[in-house]
Amino acid sequence: MATPKRIQSTVNYITSLSPLTLIHIIVITGFIVYANALFNNFVWDDKAFIIYNPDFQNLNFFHLLSKNQFNHGSYYRPIPAIYFGSLHMLFGMQGFFYHFLQIILHIVNACLLFYLLKRFTPNIIAFFGAMIFLVHPIQVESVSYISASQSELLFIFGISAILFSLKASLTLKRLLFISLLLLFSLLTKETGIIFIIMLLVYYFLFERAKFSRMVLVVIGVLTTYSIFRFAIGNVFFDNEQIAPIAHLSLFERIVNIPEIIFYYIKTIFYPSQLAIDQQWVVSRVDFANFYFPLIIDSLFLFLLISGGYLVYKFEKKLFRTYIFFGIWFFISMGMLMQIFPLDMTVAERWMYVPIVGLLGMFGLIFKSIHFRNEYLKLLILIIAVTILSLLSLRTIIRNTDWKNSITLYAHDVQVEDNFDIEALYGQELGLIGQYENSIFHFKKSIVLFPYETNYANLALSYEKSGNLAAAKAAYNKALTLKGYYIGTHIHSDTTYTNFAKFLIGQNNLTEASTMLQKAIIDYPTNSTLWLLLSYAEYNLHNQNKALEAASQAYKYESNDMTYEVLNRIQNNLPLKINFTKNPQ
Repeated sequence: MATPKRIQSTVNYITSLSPLTLIHIIVITGFIVYANALFNNFVWDDKAFIIYNPDFQNLNFFHLLSKNQFNHGSYYRPIPAIYFGSLHMLFGMQGFFYHFLQIILHIVNACLLFYLLKRFTPNIIAFFGAMIFLVHPIQVESVSYISASQSELLFIFGISAILFSLKASLTLKRLLFISLLLLFSLLTKETGIIFIIMLLVYYFLFERAKFSRMVLVVIGVLTTYSIFRFAIGNVFFDNEQIAPIAHLSLFERIVNIPEIIFYYIKTIFYPSQLAIDQQWVVSRVDFANFYFPLIIDSLFLFLLISGGYLVYKFEKKLFRTYIFFGIWFFISMGMLMQIFPLDMTVAERWMYVPIVGLLGMFGLIFKSIHFRNEYLKLLILIIAVTILSLLSLRTIIRNTDWKNSITLYAHDVQVEDNFDIEALYGQELGLIGQYENSIFHFKKSIVLFPYETNYANLALSYEKSGNLAAAKAAYNKALTLKGYYIGTHIHSDTTYTNFAKFLIGQNNLTEASTMLQKAIIDYPTNSTLWLLLSYAEYNLHNQNKALEAASQAYKYESNDMTYEVLNRIQNNLPLKINFTKNPQ
């Protein structure tokens, strides 16, 4: 049995490890825990935002500052556009390098968090806080999902700005550098506003004499951001969302708040059920969905208030720091409460910033409890290491779910009834020829939440499986429903295009022509739609209309196909359009 002296020696050794040694442990642990994510594929929105993003075919950095897939609607995120565009130019579709850089960014963020926490707590407490941030399963979506790299990017800019602002002197050069970091954080993601708020909070609480200088910095940052967003990017605010929660009234969204908070608390302390793209809503006020979560939320709030009292009583000089991290947690969580509707109900990656406030508060609570019994200290260290080990194991397991799209959707579709994951799963199954299975999941998606895209994808699977009557019915239904993420358009150009090809393939040329004329009003510069219309009109023997449509197609996209179609119509030659080969 270990003697008290040996136990004390062991505890002293662990708690006296140098910051550099602790940083080495953080780095090594980070690579071990996320190593199995390095070989995962592109999944979910990675395909739309990175692989098939037309903005990355010919990289134009000025265009990446203006409207594109990253800068539209309510979002203005040119830094991720430049980041992913640069990686696409360097590495193409080699996912390993994207994952490698993302893991490095996450590890660097954990190290920076360690330096922030250790300013207010002992090294060992700061270390365990940084380690929880590093290995917690709630972080997997931010680390294994390539498109979520913006979480790491905005964090590294924001926390660096805070760390630089903690230096004793605020020279003009330092203020300019802090301003640049805050601007980059805001240009990465709108959540960057949290770091701006927290910088003001810090100076109000601790450096009141320098507060006015920091206000000027913030005014400069927000002004510069506004110039980039509104003048250069021409991106304003459009909150058109597909998420079911966005269709609720403000009061109905407020009813969801207790369950939303409960979800995040539950996931932090017991991360067993993890899933992407959660679109559930609380539709009625009852014990299970409202009152029980409200009770748990209230108990959690009471725990934080009690912790604050403990800090005030035993470490009064740290109470303002507890207030600082408390404001960090509550402000960043407040942005997730759906007062302004988001594109899903909850998301694990959204906790990347709020969890810091919670870790800071718990670190200060532990610092305020003066453990004097060496056996108890050793027991706490053992429990802490055990918790980190269990969290790491859960993270490694969750990384495997992100191996590819099929694996991810097959797992997550079992966690909750979700119209979007069902549709995504159906789409992936269709790509590998499992049309019957894809139809099954598209139908489940439609039952949960019918909209244009799941009907259009159902139509495509019916078409591929040979059920042409059902395909036509589904296409027609799609064009009666609302489309989303398409700006001012009525429907998706993909729906128009696929339906037109289907009708032409079935020799329903008159119907195809009628539908395409409406589609062109919606998309007047779409070369593909004009090309399809030229084919329909030419085979309906409407020479002039066909020639006009072909001319428009060539005008908006001058290539071998549009030139050949135009030439054949002008010379009355037979015309057949094959979109995988040249026309013949």
